[in-house]
Amino acid sequence: MAFMGENLFNKIKGKVLVKADWEKSFQLLKENQNYVQHLAKIGSWTHDLKEDYVYISDEAYHILGTTYQEFHANLENYYYYVHPEDLKRVKTASKGLTEGKEYDLEYRVVTKEGNIRFVHEKTKALYDEKNQPIKMIGILEDITNEKIQDENLKAREEKYNHGRQKSHNTAEKKSIKKAVEMKINDSATHDEMTGLPNRAYFKQELSASCQTVRENDSLLAVIMLDFDGLKYINAALGFKSGEQMIIQMMIRLKAFLGNENFISRYSEDQFGIIARNSNSQEDYEDMAKSIVDLFSRAFKVDIYEFDVTINMGISIFSKHYQAYSKPEDERTDEEKDRESLIKHANIALLWAKKDGKNCYQFYSSDISIQNYKQFELRTDLRKAIEKKQFEVYYQPVVKLKTTEIIAAEALIRWNHPNWGLVSPGEFIYLAEETGVIIEMGKWMLREVCRHHKKWLKNGFSEISVTLNFSGIQFYEKNFVENIKSILDEFELDPKFLIMELSERLLTEEGDKTIHDIQRLESYGIKVALDDVGTGFASLVCLNTVRIDVLKMDGAFIKNILTDKTTAIIAQTIVNLARDLKIKLVAVGIENWEQLSFLREINCYAGQGYLYSRPLPLEAFEKILKKGKCKPTLINNTVFKPRAERREFFRLAFHQLLKADLMILKIKDKNMNVGNTKILIKNIGPGGLCFISNIKFPLEREFTLQFRTTLLGVDIKAYGSPVWIDETEDGFYEYGIKFSIDENEREELMKTLYAIQIKMKKNILFEDGNFTSDIPFVYFKSMTAR
Repeated sequence: MAFMGENLFNKIKGKVLVKADWEKSFQLLKENQNYVQHLAKIGSWTHDLKEDYVYISDEAYHILGTTYQEFHANLENYYYYVHPEDLKRVKTASKGLTEGKEYDLEYRVVTKEGNIRFVHEKTKALYDEKNQPIKMIGILEDITNEKIQDENLKAREEKYNHGRQKSHNTAEKKSIKKAVEMKINDSATHDEMTGLPNRAYFKQELSASCQTVRENDSLLAVIMLDFDGLKYINAALGFKSGEQMIIQMMIRLKAFLGNENFISRYSEDQFGIIARNSNSQEDYEDMAKSIVDLFSRAFKVDIYEFDVTINMGISIFSKHYQAYSKPEDERTDEEKDRESLIKHANIALLWAKKDGKNCYQFYSSDISIQNYKQFELRTDLRKAIEKKQFEVYYQPVVKLKTTEIIAAEALIRWNHPNWGLVSPGEFIYLAEETGVIIEMGKWMLREVCRHHKKWLKNGFSEISVTLNFSGIQFYEKNFVENIKSILDEFELDPKFLIMELSERLLTEEGDKTIHDIQRLESYGIKVALDDVGTGFASLVCLNTVRIDVLKMDGAFIKNILTDKTTAIIAQTIVNLARDLKIKLVAVGIENWEQLSFLREINCYAGQGYLYSRPLPLEAFEKILKKGKCKPTLINNTVFKPRAERREFFRLAFHQLLKADLMILKIKDKNMNVGNTKILIKNIGPGGLCFISNIKFPLEREFTLQFRTTLLGVDIKAYGSPVWIDETEDGFYEYGIKFSIDENEREELMKTLYAIQIKMKKNILFEDGNFTSDIPFVYFKSMTAR
């Protein structure tokens, strides 16, 4: 390389320097040297040991699949490009660079696009007059084509030596067939983009690893690593950028985990890891901490840097591990172990996500029903749109002085096959975490447009529709265009649509979000600011975008009659909205006293249970057809005591009785999950009444198991909910009818009769697992744990 550069320089000096200056000549020399290196597929680098400066040629950048702008010339950055299986050799060789130690090495590098290249690197040390190394120079040659040709030649030689009696054509055909079979097999067991084993291969490897653990009396850990940010990058920069980030994550993980551990791309945004060769849970915990640290450094995609947050769920396997299975389960023990380990790791992953970002959790058998419910919701969420499980409910927004319906808030509900109608509070945050919120938002807007067009066709009052938008949706690259496209699809004037946005979205998100909102406003879409009254920081937003509607928060309305300061603030907000010509909507109006106060201070509009709960489409259309929605009259609600149909007596306790609840069945599906605390109000031979913070849909036919202690006796009973009431403090009260045989009922009656006798003597009977806490305090303490 040096010789070629010197000859070229002499030619230029003799023929060109007469009419050109030195600067132009040097530039020409540099360009020609770049061309030569590119043609030869040889890059070069120079490391000035005294100045600690590294120069890398353009062709070396090209071989690595990067650019000067993306690559900061130091060893640590270079290591990211070295194939994980070759990294140890390269690190060992490069340790002597600063001491002038030369090396000659072949290894592989992985470009940011995920392409693997074979390179040959050779170094040379330059010394000063004192024989001290002052520079290291090196060449980096791309030998990928040569390697492929060598492999093809070897393959052909092997086929020739093993099949001399067979014709050349036959051998060639078999070679092609084998190559095709290998390609098909590889695509069935490996992820095409990263080259990592896929879910199917992961399960095969896990089965084999479990067998090894049983034979060697060792431990292994299944780690489900979930990462955030992929969908936002895909939406903002395109799928190519998302793929680059995944490849960088894979390289970093493989370099850390080494060959002794197994890593797969289990799903789009999840890596499945089988960690081996450690003898304690503490070792695996140290590994989890190190992986969190591994992702603390930002990833660079093109000119952008991204912080990737992860969560990990971990389940441990030993020879004593026993997977729960139903009696009718016909799978092998290996299959049961494998599926159970994966399920447990994913449940632990859910717990880790609830703890926050960059957290990990080990699975424990003490899983609550609420955690299991969240696990099921997360698992089923991706297919809910496809299976048509979502529904749109509408709550009317009423002009307070005239009861005219002027708008409706569109709210999403999930009709889950096991858990019935699930409220947004239980799954919206899951949709935001997983990115499903983007497709959910498009589905919701289409349904709203379809319904609105139907109302116009049927001659209903022309009302506005308020639709909540998540900040995550604004990460979508073509967010504005997609909304406009859906509106155009239904040929609707955008002015009927009101975007309901949170204060956080308007004050904390970047310029793109504000720009998108302003573009949507230019089409005629209106903007509503949510949760006004909880803090005056939201009023800063009035200078950022044009606000058409202010929505006074429901929690604020609740205190409007009991707190003088709240009432004064409410009056101030009403005056401010009037002066700024902004419509004001009071949210969460629940009684006549609140309504009277709001009318008195001239609040424009409101919504809440006093007018109507959120309603399914058909029920809402009946109200919309009338055009008005009157508040419920006080004397309309008559208390009707629940009909007494009990066959047996009930014991009502002075204090609430603590008990454990498990789900045995949902309809005919065996479940056997959960270890959740409840509070029993009363109990009898035929059933009981309990309080819980979990909602069980009556129509899904849940079979529950109850365990508690009375008079030192462990009591176990089974039954199903027959009625449900929601309490004022947000909990659920259930009536349970037991499904126990006569022998079990007789034993229970003996215990209850003994308690009845004791209670007649002492009404403050406390010989059981009782608590003096009210439900709010008790369940809050359970959540804190």
